[in-house]
Amino acid sequence: MTEIIWPCCLGIGGLASLTVEALVHPRPRLLGRKLWTYLIHLGLWLLLFTMFLLLVQRPIFAALAGLGVWLAVVLVGNAKEASLREPFIFMDFEYFTDAIKHPRLYLPFLGLWRAIALGLIAVAVIATALWAEAPITAHMPWLLFLKYNGLALLVAAGLLWIGTRWSDAPSLQPGKDIRDMGFAPSLWQYGRAERAPVVVPAARPFGPLSEPRTVDQQRTRLESLPASDLSDDPASGHLVIVQSESFFDIRRLWPQVAPEAFQDFDAAAQHCVQSGQIRVPPWGANTIRTEFSLLTGWSPASLGIHQFQPYRFLARRPLPSLAWRLKARGYRTVCIHPYPSSFYARNTIYPLLGFDQFIDVADFTPEDRSGPYTGDLAVASKTLKILQDATQPTFVFIITMENHGPLHLESISAEEKKILLLQEPPVSADDLAIYLRHVRNAGAMLRQFMDELPKLARPSVLGFYGDHVPILEKLYAERQFTDGRTDYWLWSSRHPEATPRHPEIAVEELGVRALEIACRS
Repeated sequence: MTEIIWPCCLGIGGLASLTVEALVHPRPRLLGRKLWTYLIHLGLWLLLFTMFLLLVQRPIFAALAGLGVWLAVVLVGNAKEASLREPFIFMDFEYFTDAIKHPRLYLPFLGLWRAIALGLIAVAVIATALWAEAPITAHMPWLLFLKYNGLALLVAAGLLWIGTRWSDAPSLQPGKDIRDMGFAPSLWQYGRAERAPVVVPAARPFGPLSEPRTVDQQRTRLESLPASDLSDDPASGHLVIVQSESFFDIRRLWPQVAPEAFQDFDAAAQHCVQSGQIRVPPWGANTIRTEFSLLTGWSPASLGIHQFQPYRFLARRPLPSLAWRLKARGYRTVCIHPYPSSFYARNTIYPLLGFDQFIDVADFTPEDRSGPYTGDLAVASKTLKILQDATQPTFVFIITMENHGPLHLESISAEEKKILLLQEPPVSADDLAIYLRHVRNAGAMLRQFMDELPKLARPSVLGFYGDHVPILEKLYAERQFTDGRTDYWLWSSRHPEATPRHPEIAVEELGVRALEIACRS
């Protein structure tokens, strides 16, 4: 009986794992794929089943646990695809640990029914392990058990090796790769691609300052530059760039917004050097993709596999950046992000990107909050204090948090909705009004900078842009909205009455243009 249960659980579980893939969005092709995709899928299933079997010595439990893990990843992936319009990829496994550390940012998007389903799966698997199945080692010698499992691991390794040898490189279009390869093989291929030797893009929008391999070597090189290099095209003024959380002109989605919500942005557009719409890499989240392109001047496509999460491998070395370029001109460089600096390992990455100081949520108080997170106006006040006390030109890069979702965890009164909305949409009215409440504060932040920066001893250049559109999937679906562009402003205290231009740009161009304006000033 033991000899039958083991292979039956393995085989039935393998077929069921293919069936589970039919639940994935976008749905993979189950038939007609290349042979290597099935080899990798079966190799991964055999590996997962065998690892569980070695741990618990119960084949039914091992099959159910393996399928439970498979289904959990599928459900989480579908939740991600619904909110962010991008399916689950290998780099997203990191978010499972992030969800434990920062549950408010992730768990609400999973959805109640998915959370219940995952709970029921866990209970069923544990119940099976505790009450419904005896360990296989009660009827089989341990040595034979280990021998069979060792053979299974060798077969799994062989399937993965052969499948990988025959495989095609991923297109780096996650939806297409899942449809063509299958879900599990696409995860495998993305993981392999990410762990290949890192190739740094050849383009150097901010100069070749990435050659030294350590931060100390980078600083030594900057200090050794002759004075002429530091004074060439001197930019003696401050530079402030604000990456505004989830900001875009939502009137493109729902025009019936009260003028008050965007009045500061509309006024700013009349006094900027240029403003307009800006193409950003993500939809709804993945802020680091936008900020990395801004700071390095590299397009997402130039990063290859690292476009999805550049901080995991690519950014673990000094790279040419806007901050390093400004340091070479004698600037002090500061990043302000009112959230723990350990999130996305920014406390490790930002010194490598050329920043002297990182100010995180520990430098703010609970009174600084506007909603669940530190408010934009508190961040603006801290920035202005830094610039008022500055003894040298200073670059401040701000990553705001106030308008970070989940929006549906906040509440809003009917009276406030009437102030912010001329007409409520048929879906997501509360979420939209809450979003506009924070947009209004972001506009006040922009106005505060434009009012106060001219009062400083040094001239200033200000950049302001949104990192991605917010998560409002029901309203997007109802309006059939697919435009992921956000908006930007570039302003100079030396040219407050400039005739504004309104070109559409990509986010990797924004830092370059801000530097050009600062140098022209």
